[in-house]
Amino acid sequence: GWACGRLGTIQKTDNAGTNWYTQSTGTSQHLNSIVVDNFGFPTTSIGWCVGNGGTILAAGLVWVAQSSPVTNDLNSVFPLTYEHVFIAGSGGTILETTNSGTLWFTKTSGTTEDLKSIYFVNSSTGYVCGTNGTIKISTDGGDVWTDQTSGTTSTLNSIDFEETIPDNGYAVGENGTIISTTNGGATWVN
Repeated sequence: GWACGRLGTIQKTDNAGTNWYTQSTGTSQHLNSIVVDNFGFPTTSIGWCVGNGGTILAAGLVWVAQSSPVTNDLNSVFPLTYEHVFIAGSGGTILETTNSGTLWFTKTSGTTEDLKSIYFVNSSTGYVCGTNGTIKISTDGGDVWTDQTSGTTSTLNSIDFEETIPDNGYAVGENGTIISTTNGGATWVN
């Protein structure tokens, strides 16, 4: 397992959390989201980590900084594959790469709210959530993002959907906010 945090910290465990050790990142920016997977390669772990100031790190054997098209704080990373990755961040930032981060493209989110979490149920349908109860959906692979009505003005910090029933989703946030949907976000309820 991996964890990331303040001042460029990435910690890794190889024994289910009994012991943790620090991995070198080469940055002192606060890191906000990390995902590591083997993507079907049995002996290779591929990872993505994002943070403040537009920080994007990629890992095979070591963490390496990638060129970012923004300086906004980046809050959430979601890889569809090791090549196709989405990132959400402050000021409505959504980034996409389809070549493992060689090039990152800025997507138009249609909001200036800070986006705190991004989640895709498949290669076409994705969601973001953020400040002031913002929830947006894309049904075309992240090209166009449209508003959903969350029913709250609280900041939503995380959004997730069930793998077996992808219309069932949850978003959680400040002030104990927990909302759910059973219809792909057409309606959200407390």
